[in-house]
Amino acid sequence: MNSVSFLFRRRSEESPAKLKAQDFQVCVTVIEARHLAGLNMDPVVCVQVGEQKKYTSVKESTNCPYYNEVHF
Repeated sequence: MNSVSFLFRRRSEESPAKLKAQDFQVCVTVIEARHLAGLNMDPVVCVQVGEQKKYTSVKESTNCPYYNEVHF
């Protein structure tokens, strides 16, 4: 699993010096697309988190692809 750094701030914190970077795991699930415009499509989804990109599998000849794929 990859981790992504975020800054987390509470409302009670007044100074930016109190901000701390924290690591979080990101999980992205691509479920489906519906009624995509066009005919004879081979749709694929690109998911980008930070500088990293992941692609779903290509679904051939459909405008309503079902993926149910987990990335990152």
